[in-house]
Amino acid sequence: MEAGKFVPSEKGHCRAYLRMDHQSAAARSDESLQQSSVAARQTGKRKDGMLGQSVLWFLPYFSFTKNVVIDYMHGTLLGVTKKMLELWFDKTHASEPFNI
Repeated sequence: MEAGKFVPSEKGHCRAYLRMDHQSAAARSDESLQQSSVAARQTGKRKDGMLGQSVLWFLPYFSFTKNVVIDYMHGTLLGVTKKMLELWFDKTHASEPFNI
């Protein structure tokens, strides 16, 4: 797993990665997600992005890796669109060639 680099971003930070090699990135399994969620619940700290256990783990035929769809609008478009508008129109980037 690549740790990445923390980059300041507006009110917080984001994690930037030098490259994304899809061949070396292992897919998450239900077992690894469940282990991370149990560890997060026990320690009270995030573990691999998990905050704790969900009641959905106790449904016999439910799978987080197969039955949860990423919300494209909130997960991708909202953040990207907000960042693009900031870069184009925010006066703090006025000296940059991409600023309108």
